[in-house]
Amino acid sequence: MTELTVVTTCKGRLHHLTESLPTLLGQTFRTDLRYRVVVVDYGCPQGAFDWCVSKFADERLTVVRVRDDVDRFNFSRARNIGAAFGSGLLAFLDADVLLPDGALQRAVSEMERLGLERLNHSRGVDAQGRPHIGGQFLIRSESFHALRGFCEGFREYGGEDIDLYRRSLAAGQSHGLIDLELRRIPHDDEERLRFVSSETKAESILRNREWLGQRGPVVNPDGYGLTEDFETSPNGLQPALVRPAPAACECKEPGWCERHRCAKTPHWHVLCRTRADYFALWEEGRGPGQKRIQQSTEPGLLRKAANFGKAVARHVADGGRKVSHQVLLARLEACKACPSCDTTRMVCRERSCGCFVTTKAAWRSERCPLGKWPKTAHTDES
Repeated sequence: MTELTVVTTCKGRLHHLTESLPTLLGQTFRTDLRYRVVVVDYGCPQGAFDWCVSKFADERLTVVRVRDDVDRFNFSRARNIGAAFGSGLLAFLDADVLLPDGALQRAVSEMERLGLERLNHSRGVDAQGRPHIGGQFLIRSESFHALRGFCEGFREYGGEDIDLYRRSLAAGQSHGLIDLELRRIPHDDEERLRFVSSETKAESILRNREWLGQRGPVVNPDGYGLTEDFETSPNGLQPALVRPAPAACECKEPGWCERHRCAKTPHWHVLCRTRADYFALWEEGRGPGQKRIQQSTEPGLLRKAANFGKAVARHVADGGRKVSHQVLLARLEACKACPSCDTTRMVCRERSCGCFVTTKAAWRSERCPLGKWPKTAHTDES
């Protein structure tokens, strides 16, 4: 069954949400699509959480009230928190967007027809023939998390959506365009800048660009979509995935690192212990010293075929059973943090595996060759 989760955020925009939320809950879909709407109240002074809970008794709606670090509006963090409650396909829509009925079903059908990882709302092109891309789009959840979400270093208004779009293109994710025929609720820049420090839109965008030029090689190296103080609406969803900050370096001295499976020079050892961005690179299997080893250990095509054939046999013997979606996400997160995983292709490089982990991790019969998948008491989805 296809799953779609719409994420929208609110901080001082309740007057927009009162118009847009009914259009989201009023969308009609085919019967085999599971639909959810997640509203993130990011310290909204108008009480968006309370309004949603009092006005809607819809089991498809989850409202999240975030209480920590909400003096300023970090739009990226708010969207990342909402994405933690979603699965399948994620749709990001602003609170001032009004959708016609059937728009999301049309978008889902287009993504499935073309096999896309991301579908962008766009109307026309600019003078250079480039499509107008903004913050309204659909993306597969695994593709979104492979990019480590929206960059939470953007503290001012604007730029986080284009940054994610460019990183998605750079990662080779497949894109498409669609006109959702949406309407915008008119408002001025004063509302856009109410909860940031800049006084003008131009100043806000300039500050974000200056910060972007200083960003390290890893986006959100200390984790993303994290909150320690939140509540959800009654009967609401719980976060499907937790993305903690990287663990501290475990190596006591330079030399061979068993965790990252490479030999670290004294300089690299210092970087691993003191730089979260470099630590994250090693965790993702892209750190200094890892490339040569990883290329040499990935099995060849014949061994891959043999290994996958054995996995298929085990899967069939297990009755074709799959793990729950929550367990699948936890397994994939462990794979993404493993140096043996090619996170671009999502392929395990271990000689006893070599499989596409997005397929193998879904099967109840399978185990990680390194024993890194979380141990769970119940993994069957049925």
